Amino acid sequence: MNSILFRIRFIVLVAVISFGGALVLCIDSFLDWRNTYSELKSSWEIEATLKSAKYTKDFANELVEWRKKLTPQYRQEALSSIIQSINNRKFNSIPDRIKYFVDQETNYRDYLSAKLDAHRSRIVWCIYLLISCFIASTIFISIYIHRSIFEPLDNLYHRMLDFLNDRYTYEFQAPDANEIGDLQSTFNSLAQRVINNIEELKTLDSAKSEFLNIASHELRTPLTSIKGSLSLLKNSAINSLTPQSVNLLNIAETETDRLIRLINDLLDLAKIEAKKLDLDEKWIQIEDLLNKTFGSLQGLCETAQVKLAIRQQTPIDIFIDQDRIQQVLTNFLSNAIKYSPENGYVTVNYFVNARHQLVIEISDQGKGIAPDDQKYIFEKFRQATNKQNPLVKGTGLGLAIAKAIVEQHGGDIGVNSLPQKGSTFYFTLPKWKYRKQGSGAAA
Repeated sequence: MNSILFRIRFIVLVAVISFGGALVLCIDSFLDWRNTYSELKSSWEIEATLKSAKYTKDFANELVEWRKKLTPQYRQEALSSIIQSINNRKFNSIPDRIKYFVDQETNYRDYLSAKLDAHRSRIVWCIYLLISCFIASTIFISIYIHRSIFEPLDNLYHRMLDFLNDRYTYEFQAPDANEIGDLQSTFNSLAQRVINNIEELKTLDSAKSEFLNIASHELRTPLTSIKGSLSLLKNSAINSLTPQSVNLLNIAETETDRLIRLINDLLDLAKIEAKKLDLDEKWIQIEDLLNKTFGSLQGLCETAQVKLAIRQQTPIDIFIDQDRIQQVLTNFLSNAIKYSPENGYVTVNYFVNARHQLVIEISDQGKGIAPDDQKYIFEKFRQATNKQNPLVKGTGLGLAIAKAIVEQHGGDIGVNSLPQKGSTFYFTLPKWKYRKQGSGAAA
């Protein structure tokens, strides 16, 4: 009985019965009206026939056929007297009997006219009833369907939107015992499972972040000491060590540097996730930022035999955290150098876009990035690697950290690339201004 489908079928059945009953009344009233109208028309026809006919034997036979159709009895009797006068050839009495019959027919037609008006009124009333039943049934069914189906579905739809937008503020309620209630019950079960999983994932993520934070802090100090000890050992005993020993020290020092960079990335990641990545923003000249970054990468460029170039030197000041933006540039440039061929170029370009933002681009001549990989490279611990693009040593955190730094500055970050056509990484900065020639950066 609580089934929505059962109730809709019951309501439709009641509506069909009501509509059908009203339709039957309309048809019955119309048939009565048509019969009454036929009788009225027949009365006029027989009266016209009597007034214009000749009193012959054939005419008497014709009147006999008319008499069979006449009701009630007194009309048949009045017509029978006319037929009898014709058959007995009493022509003098025929006009009086015809006059008597016509008077009777006049009264009968008055009765039929009143009856015809009654039938007509009944037909109009039945049509109104038919229309009322149709409108009432349509409105009632529409309201019931809206309240029983569309409103619960709309409510369920908004709950699903809450889940898509990470809003779980509503309380679960006992659903109705019907088809929509079953759907809501299923959604509530799934939602509760999702909420439980989310809480569990948050707990695990918090534990992971805490572990990374503690481990990074605890590892950075001894690694810094190891690096210093290796440098001191190499510099003080360089003359007494064999080439193989010096090579081993260099490898150990390089790997120590890589571990320290990894730890620094993990610490930055922990700050980003905790939303504690503070910025020390100041006005600086973009040329100074680029030249300083280029200088720090000269050794890598010489090793990879790649050249760095700036496409233009427009005097612009930018309001940034210099160390953080230099970290972004270093990440982009070092990746571009690693993936560039020997004797290739890595070009830096900057310009103002249509949204009045400063755009900084880093372009290389490498193998490019496949479209399927481009949507993943800014995620944590992800690198664009495939058979044509083998793994390059790294943590997979650099681009994720760069994205967070740029977004905290209010800018956007992205990449344009095609396989075998090179890549162009870019990011935007909203706070900038042109600088007059000969003037320094604003304080």
